[in-house]
Amino acid sequence: MLKKLGLEDEVDFPSWWKDCRAQSYTPVDNFVAFIDQIRLEKIQTPIVIFVEEVGRILSLPFDTDSFFSSIRSLHERRAERPIYRRLTFCFLGVATPYQLIRNRSGSSFNVGHPVEMAGFKLKEARPLLGGLSGQVQHPEAALGAVLHWSGGQPYLTQKLLELLIQNSPSEEDTATKVGQLVQHQVIDNWEAQDPQDHLKSIRDRLLAGEESNRGRLLGLYQQVLEEGEVPLEQSDDHQFLRLTGVVSAQNGRLRLANPIYGAVFSRDWVQHQLADLRPPIYGEAIRAWEAAPPDERPSHLISGAALEEALGWARGKRLSDGDQEFLEVSRAAAEEATRAAEQTRLAEEQARVAVERARVAELQTSRAQEQAAQATRLKGLLLLVSKGAFVRDRLAKVTGRSRPLRPGDLKVIMPTLNSAQIELYLPFLEVIMHEFGINTLLRQAAFLSMIAHETAELKFFEEFGDGSMYEGRIDLGNTQPGDGRRYKGRGAVMLVGRANYQRFGDALDLDLISHPESLSSSPEIALLVGAAYWNERKLGEAADFGNPARISRLLIGRVNPKFLRYYERALVALNTR
Repeated sequence: MLKKLGLEDEVDFPSWWKDCRAQSYTPVDNFVAFIDQIRLEKIQTPIVIFVEEVGRILSLPFDTDSFFSSIRSLHERRAERPIYRRLTFCFLGVATPYQLIRNRSGSSFNVGHPVEMAGFKLKEARPLLGGLSGQVQHPEAALGAVLHWSGGQPYLTQKLLELLIQNSPSEEDTATKVGQLVQHQVIDNWEAQDPQDHLKSIRDRLLAGEESNRGRLLGLYQQVLEEGEVPLEQSDDHQFLRLTGVVSAQNGRLRLANPIYGAVFSRDWVQHQLADLRPPIYGEAIRAWEAAPPDERPSHLISGAALEEALGWARGKRLSDGDQEFLEVSRAAAEEATRAAEQTRLAEEQARVAVERARVAELQTSRAQEQAAQATRLKGLLLLVSKGAFVRDRLAKVTGRSRPLRPGDLKVIMPTLNSAQIELYLPFLEVIMHEFGINTLLRQAAFLSMIAHETAELKFFEEFGDGSMYEGRIDLGNTQPGDGRRYKGRGAVMLVGRANYQRFGDALDLDLISHPESLSSSPEIALLVGAAYWNERKLGEAADFGNPARISRLLIGRVNPKFLRYYERALVALNTR
């Protein structure tokens, strides 16, 4: 890369690489450092880095989450350093932003602008008429017939036009001729007539992944084939099926992308693939059941674990009539055979439920008492903060320190803070650190570095995106329309998702569900939730080891140079006490 950029004479790469290894950088850290220290410093013009085959990158044997997280962090640096506005990444391939970072415990890849490709329309394909002139009798009709069969898919459009030109002109109806070419030279024996592996790649995407997901994907595709279209949903199944290319989104509906795909990957093809997915015991039983006389069929039904396995396999699939009948009859027979035992079990269950209810009532009483005690403590904490200077006197008495955190300490750690901001945040930070056991030099250095990193030195308590990328994220608890925007990243640790707002609100006796904006409008609440997050993740115990790289991985998912710089400044400031 240095040679291509003409920088081999300007950069002592062996020394630079040696320095990176001395700091225990990961390959992703090296990549970020190369961008930060060499490319942006040595090249003053706009830089665009193209990443091809992004779908294949996700299957490579390295930490792809850290790779894409680092690219997201480079984008986020634009707010602090304008030099990063010259840097642009362009991902090319078949993937969604949601797939790029698969660890759901952190933020998703919520930057950038996805570009979805659509097939050619007749107006867009008109430049191709020049190649048909003199080759066919009715160029525009021929092009329209080709687009009908290809759905405007670029490769198929090019292939059909080439086939049309290679065949000698005739007086035959253009649409009929194109249809015959498609049938004989594309659909019939398609695997042998697919030299570019276009249709094979569609097939492989439809059959990729685990069996359970494959069954749901084939079931959804089967529904599109049978009904012609289905309402478009922002679900994983719909997105994955669209990524195969076999269907496309049109006016809020999911439809077959083109007739060629429908003929190659037909209803019979789907039924065959679903049959291959049958569990072994179930497959043997249904074949024997179908072949047996009516009076012998009950002996071939399945029950117990075999039935449960078959029902689990069938869940989410659109089964054939034979599969559906066999499973229904097996289930009815199993229910009839176990009804007596079910009555006994029901009585035992009712007794157990009564005991469980008593236990739950006891736990609820205990929890209510704990919440009341916690609410009292938090109200006292907020009262201390409101009393301003009294906090320092009280804290010195409680902790036995000669003096608490100084304004100059915060200024060293977060140089961009002004006097008014320091005066606002300092009292609350002192009490928070005491109340949450952040009471050693190493813990305080790590905690203050976390706050500085996540809020850009107490400047931003809300992420820049509108939160729409979190819409429908069940893993974040976003189950209601608008949850993605309502519960986007806010606070001192950029809390995301209804479930997290609910959990930390309950823990701190704060109504974050009704007032999510309080995490960004009230710095006190933002920092309070940040401290609760610190405790939940047991970051204090990690901080005791004095290893900032380990803390950075636990907090951010990777070693972040900026976090390390904050940590170093915090140690310098706090060591002078």
